[in-house]
Amino acid sequence: MVDQVLEGEAVGRAVADEGRTIRLPVHVGDRARKVRGYYLTHLAELDREPSLPEAAAALGLSATQVELVLTAPVEPASLDAPAPWYNPASGTRPISLRDVVDDPSPTPEELTLANLVAQARRDALERAVGLGCPNASAPCS
Repeated sequence: MVDQVLEGEAVGRAVADEGRTIRLPVHVGDRARKVRGYYLTHLAELDREPSLPEAAAALGLSATQVELVLTAPVEPASLDAPAPWYNPASGTRPISLRDVVDDPSPTPEELTLANLVAQARRDALERAVGLGCPNASAPCS
């Protein structure tokens, strides 16, 4: 029985890890399920939503943490989608989420290519000046 429970937790974590384009840490997903579950249960039992302080006290969280969970989007957003605060009537270029959160650091492919080019340049220079050649009096061919 214990093995099945542990296996179920492992499957749940794997689904949580692979289930989003940009993954949330597992503890954040767990907190979101806990808060939303509390809200649904409270609504069904008392026919009203709990207040933020009420939910925070019952869940052992701060009101800010509960509010962040409740206002967070449930579905992942495309980086190419217009930013939620963009106003098309402004006449400016549309701003996408990618413009705001795009990482300017080189991709692994770009780093690999740069390393290969640098190594090829070093090799060509060493051959041109005769470094690493058995016959140091003549350039390597």
